[in-house]
Amino acid sequence: MRYLLVLFPILLCACKKEKAAVILNQTCVTTQHHELIIGNIDIYIKYDASDFNFPGYEDLAEYDTIFSTNRVGMACINNLPTGRHWMVGLGYDETLKLPVKGRTFLNISFEQPEQEIILYVGEE
Repeated sequence: MRYLLVLFPILLCACKKEKAAVILNQTCVTTQHHELIIGNIDIYIKYDASDFNFPGYEDLAEYDTIFSTNRVGMACINNLPTGRHWMVGLGYDETLKLPVKGRTFLNISFEQPEQEIILYVGEE
């Protein structure tokens, strides 16, 4: 019995799974319409994007992450998973008094862990 009490914790440690590699990264986004910076835009990210799986602009529950640009149109997000993702911006242009939206692909990789992206948004 004593051997089981000693052997059991050793077996538990031996069965412990290694954690997956984590890539530390930062993606900074500026939202603009032509040359005009637009702030307070909600940014939605859908992981594992392809040309054929664009989730659209209506069903926002399909997206995996959301964050917003500040009043000067900038925001950063840290440690997104590696891969190709859809990035969508939705908001309101106070100058034009119209809703705006835009989309682009985002590629997170070991080769480029820090990125600065301009997400162009326009009238619907």
